[in-house]
Amino acid sequence: MGLLPVHASGQATSAMAENQRAASAIGLSPDWIADANWALGSALAGVATILIGGVYAAVLGATILLTLWGVRDAAGQYRNHRLGG
Repeated sequence: MGLLPVHASGQATSAMAENQRAASAIGLSPDWIADANWALGSALAGVATILIGGVYAAVLGATILLTLWGVRDAAGQYRNHRLGG
């Protein structure tokens, strides 16, 4: 569960999930908690997308470069072989 049982916002989320009316009675706003959870989830998804996308972009870029270099070298060897050199 991670920080859910320890952090105040996690406790508020748990309280809201168990009994909305009781949580509202002690001053917890269901709309605010839902908005905060959506914002946190969206932020984490965005960071993960950036990190994973960066890794894939680096791997894809390296793959394209290696492929192009291989094609260039293969074409050069073919040209040299054909010319007898």
